[in-house]
Amino acid sequence: MKYAIWLGIVIGFCGVPACGNDSGAAGDADGDTDGDTDGDTDADTDSDGDTDGDTDSDADGDSDTDGDTDADTDTDTDTEPEVTVSIHIEAECAHGSDAGDCGGTFSGVFEGTQLDTGDTTVGWFDNGDHIAFFDVDFSGVDTILLRHAKGSEGGAVELRLDGVDGTLIATFTPGSTGAWDAWDDAALFIEPVTGVHDLYLVGAGGADGIVNLDWLELGSCTPRCDGRVCGSDSCGGTCGSCEGELVCTTAGQCVEDTGDLCAVPAPLSGAGVVTIAEDGGAFTLLRDGEPYYIKGVGGQNNLAMAAAAGANSTRTWGSENAGNVLNDAQELGMTVLLGIWLSHNAGDFANDGYKNGIRDEVQGLLDDYADHPALLMWALGNEINLGADTQAAWEFVQELAEMIHTQDPNHPTVTVIAGANGTVMDHIVEWASDIDVIGINNYGGIMGTASAVEGSNYSGPYMVTEWGPNGHWEVGGTSWGRPIEQTSASKKDSYAARYDYITSQADRCFGSYVFLWGQKQERTPTWYGMFLENRAASGLSGESCPTVDAMQEGWCGIAPANRAPEVTALTVGGDEAADNVTLGPGAAVTVSVTASDPDGDALTYVWEVLEEPTVLGEGGSSEPRPDAVAGAIAGTGNTVTMTAPGAGEYRVFVYVLDGNGHAGTANVPFLVQ
Repeated sequence: MKYAIWLGIVIGFCGVPACGNDSGAAGDADGDTDGDTDGDTDADTDSDGDTDGDTDSDADGDSDTDGDTDADTDTDTDTEPEVTVSIHIEAECAHGSDAGDCGGTFSGVFEGTQLDTGDTTVGWFDNGDHIAFFDVDFSGVDTILLRHAKGSEGGAVELRLDGVDGTLIATFTPGSTGAWDAWDDAALFIEPVTGVHDLYLVGAGGADGIVNLDWLELGSCTPRCDGRVCGSDSCGGTCGSCEGELVCTTAGQCVEDTGDLCAVPAPLSGAGVVTIAEDGGAFTLLRDGEPYYIKGVGGQNNLAMAAAAGANSTRTWGSENAGNVLNDAQELGMTVLLGIWLSHNAGDFANDGYKNGIRDEVQGLLDDYADHPALLMWALGNEINLGADTQAAWEFVQELAEMIHTQDPNHPTVTVIAGANGTVMDHIVEWASDIDVIGINNYGGIMGTASAVEGSNYSGPYMVTEWGPNGHWEVGGTSWGRPIEQTSASKKDSYAARYDYITSQADRCFGSYVFLWGQKQERTPTWYGMFLENRAASGLSGESCPTVDAMQEGWCGIAPANRAPEVTALTVGGDEAADNVTLGPGAAVTVSVTASDPDGDALTYVWEVLEEPTVLGEGGSSEPRPDAVAGAIAGTGNTVTMTAPGAGEYRVFVYVLDGNGHAGTANVPFLVQ
């Protein structure tokens, strides 16, 4: 089976009614090409040339001629996933013909094409032409089968919703079938669609004579791999249907193997023994003896999406729910950096009651999870140097590391610090020398991490355990002291550049955990989260932001098939955030966002005004979401009118949605006085 790529859509060519993977070119093992395994001249009395006693021409004992032992007519021994057809549509229905089965989609809408083959097919499909089928019910549909013929190479057919410029759900790039009347069947795996839509087939690719069409069928091809097309007859396997040197990525695409592409995730196997190898000051993390580079996420929300995007590990800050996190990660082919939360209060490390509680917690975790295949390392504390950078605190970390090494020699210990602070690293060397790896949380200063480590007394490996956008403490602010957040497009650029930097330090850096694979309120609801809120009252449904796209590109080497909108600017009365926007109570002002979509998706805009937070967390602690100002925005497009509320500090937000589960964001703080 062959696959082709066009605009990030995987197109599989397979017979009806099956689609998926042919796992062998022939079902025998004797080295010839006849499809049987006897390899000799038979001596039976039938006329088929074999000795199996049936009337076909192979030696397998079934009633077909393909030479294998299953009941289909291909030459392998697998059972391919079936296409369940829900709607059959004759192509001529787009020309107003009701002679054939139109599946309730009669339209009579076409441009440039002509009826052919006694008015039973559609031909003369050239670049810019289109046909349409109305009121197509896409419920449960993930596959479209096309009966087609083509006598030359070149051109494509785009499948779009509700218009010639509507949402692209698939692109068909047919190869020659040998002649314009040599019919073949192809299966297109489409982007997720719900509800009833008009389906448009639009000629593209700059070629004339693109294809002849007989009919199309909509249905579902199972099994699928969490919405991705892996081409395997068992979800979670490898992409057996990518030919030659092509591999199947978690984006569902058959592409050239460049060495950094992601395979479709499968559950973890092996005991999960983790060790560290050193060679001349360079370090390698090994899992079951194989190099393991951490492509990690901080947080457990949308974990299946993380695995599909290429992540292989997740990090916790505490041990709550450890068993479920480990089990879920194992099923997704991911490991866990298991956190054990330690106090930031220096006085607690002189308190035997507090320390005994932590000792009991660690012992319980060792008893329950030391042999779990998904366990990667133990992380003792997170940023305890913010308040507890003391000898007593680090000596307690040392005690816990010794305790773990004694009972679990198969998983290294980590302690996580805030910033690439050489003094803190020196304290760890002096007072907690059993720590195997230092984890460093670093944001705007991340590009200086390696030089800071090299300038300290610490000579071991490290990893970046939190990183992301510029922190709220690292950016410029308004004259009244509110931090200015990056637009989502700016964040995407930051994530891409910072991930490139992290991977360039692989001699000592074991990888990283990007922050935050989820959503949280910290100064704003959008500052650190890589997803939006699930907040129906605001019209938000947990959409992914451009930073998710950046990470898939970094982890897999390939962009998602559909990407988030690009939001590059937001102005209030023509002023940007750095202009210290100040308004009078009741003033009406124009607010405009600059946004585009890389895939041409139609965009919608959600606006809101929030009060600035008055309860501020420290070190990532929780904050309540600020109150929204009702009635402050008039309009729903990319330019709206905002009426300033009463005196106070506020922030106007825009969420730009593409209708495909992705969003871009921006906000501007403003003062009313």
